[in-house]
Amino acid sequence: MKKLLIIMTCIASLTIAACSRYHLVHKIDVQQGNVITQDEVNLLEPGMNRRQVQFVMGSPMIADVFHQDRWDYVYLLEPG
Repeated sequence: MKKLLIIMTCIASLTIAACSRYHLVHKIDVQQGNVITQDEVNLLEPGMNRRQVQFVMGSPMIADVFHQDRWDYVYLLEPG
């Protein structure tokens, strides 16, 4: 009888734990790309050369081979 009680308790514990909706593992937020603030955008002026823009904004995430005059600054946030 005692063995049966222990086995049933273990089965019930595993069943309850398997049905849990809460993730006990801590996941961090993943930030990728360039964070661009409004202050950085305000520093940009028409006529700036490539080096000046990179100094203000940082290097672009994507440099398209077919469009040399276009830079893509991408920012992604994946919550954990």
